[in-house]
Amino acid sequence: MELIDTLVRARWVLPVEPDARVLEEHAVAIRAGRIVAVLPADEARRRYEATDVIERPSHVLMPGFVNASARATGVLLRGRAGTSRPAGAADRTEWPHDRRSADPEYVRDCTLLASATLQRAGVTCYADAQPWPDVAARAASAAHMRASIGLMVGDEQIGWSASADEGIDRGMRLRDEYRGDPLVTMHFAPQDAVKNRLYVAGGMGAKSFDARTIQSVISRGR
Repeated sequence: MELIDTLVRARWVLPVEPDARVLEEHAVAIRAGRIVAVLPADEARRRYEATDVIERPSHVLMPGFVNASARATGVLLRGRAGTSRPAGAADRTEWPHDRRSADPEYVRDCTLLASATLQRAGVTCYADAQPWPDVAARAASAAHMRASIGLMVGDEQIGWSASADEGIDRGMRLRDEYRGDPLVTMHFAPQDAVKNRLYVAGGMGAKSFDARTIQSVISRGR
């Protein structure tokens, strides 16, 4: 028998693929945090020896959903947009607690609350950009969420950095700190002014930008 960490047996399993399939009396085998098989429960009993067996005889087992733009710093402002935003204002930066100037405690509290809200809705992985990415990373890890934390890079003060160069330098160190982490990863999140220069320099077909590209474009833009 193959050794695995966890075997979850459920009355119904709803996989991502194939679409619109409901698998009855199936099991999900997990090793080192990754799904290694989805198979009938009887076959799973014969094939795997699990450290932890979870029985869900009357439940539906579904994959965790992904929120690619969580906007966690807005979670405490729900219901206030209609009254707090100045009349005629179209720019998010005019809202209270603009994400670029939010303090670390606010980012921490919002990230923890957003993580709980996402988990309750079945979301287990999200991406977001915060002005204090180190705080957001710690909060996501504490909530046991898979998260891709955006390293915001802009010409102006954004949370933990006073310039684009500082944002990149600190972001690279944070990325190294979480290298190999099973839950938390990093991605660069250039803000509008920097992003526009990147598009001009790299072409509108560009999909992503590494630190060296961003620093090169920033230097040429001065």
